[in-house]
Amino acid sequence: MKLKILLIALFLSLGMVGCVENEIKLPEATQIGANTLGCKINGKPFKVTRKLSTAGIPVPGIEITYPNDSILWIQASNHSSQKVNFSFRYDGGLGKYTDIKNVAKGTNSYVEITRFSDGIVSGYFQITLSTEEVEIWKGKKPVKYKTVITKYTEGRFDIKL
Repeated sequence: MKLKILLIALFLSLGMVGCVENEIKLPEATQIGANTLGCKINGKPFKVTRKLSTAGIPVPGIEITYPNDSILWIQASNHSSQKVNFSFRYDGGLGKYTDIKNVAKGTNSYVEITRFSDGIVSGYFQITLSTEEVEIWKGKKPVKYKTVITKYTEGRFDIKL
């Protein structure tokens, strides 16, 4: 009887070891216009595939805009309301860029462009952002500001414009 209980416990424990939550895997680092962006946001995996809006209705996805001749802006969102949003001064060449808007001082933040040709933008990023959020209290309490630190690590993107 003890042997049966021991064997049942052993099989149950082996079965539990094999159970893994649906882990989000970051996209491969490619330069083919795969329309992917992924990173870890404060240590949690984030991945999105570009989706175009239909009938003018925006859907979660990736957007790269070049609003003027020196700023490149990358935004991505998914269905769980996680977002990646950063912009940096871009001179049109390949390599690392460190002039990133709202980057936290003293961090090793960068965006590295590995391809920007034939309508494809690819690269890596590691950014620590420091932004202020306004917290409004009800009643006669004053408006409070709090600083929010967001870390994007192991970031990669490969977008077909």
